[in-house]
Amino acid sequence: TAKMCMMLSQTFFVILEDTALKSENDDLHGAAKSENVEPQSLPLDRNKRIYLKSRLLSHPIWHDNEFWDQALFQCVSEALTQSSVMNNLQTAAMVSKVGTNKHKTSANFQIRKAENLSWHDFSSDQRVKAASQLHTVVFSQLGALAHSMLEFGCSFDDAASFVRRLSVRHQLPISHRTMLLQHLKESVIAQIKASPVDTRQKETD
Repeated sequence: TAKMCMMLSQTFFVILEDTALKSENDDLHGAAKSENVEPQSLPLDRNKRIYLKSRLLSHPIWHDNEFWDQALFQCVSEALTQSSVMNNLQTAAMVSKVGTNKHKTSANFQIRKAENLSWHDFSSDQRVKAASQLHTVVFSQLGALAHSMLEFGCSFDDAASFVRRLSVRHQLPISHRTMLLQHLKESVIAQIKASPVDTRQKETD
């Protein structure tokens, strides 16, 4: 899946060893073997890790809007299922509809809930609560994916466009959209500050 692809590419890595470090490691392992003791490995330098993601940055899928749209759909669906938010709201609405909660744990009740409930079965308060819960989930997942877009080589404009488009589609409050865009700007600024060498080269060019 889209989510799993991104997670795994940012999890697996290989270590880039220089000649001196490799030689020292070999000496340690050789000495440990001759003395019949467990070899002590040197601390791993995180800067020497080459993640699978770095080999995938040029893949055209990261610039495909449909890919990111489907990734958001999947992430939101999984989050709602795992949190049981919508299930709890559906149960409350079904109880209101049938007028009792005596058999709400029965299999028949659950089947009727899945088959018979529609949006108009929710009370006005339940609709507001459901919308609020959904907006919270969309907000968090949209922010995470927009950040992932930057991590996978998409431009700030592409990530911002994604946030605006999906915010409108899911009817997020303007305040949520503003917060997401501000977070994106801060992420870009942080990336620039973390790469002073690249910035100086661009300024020189």
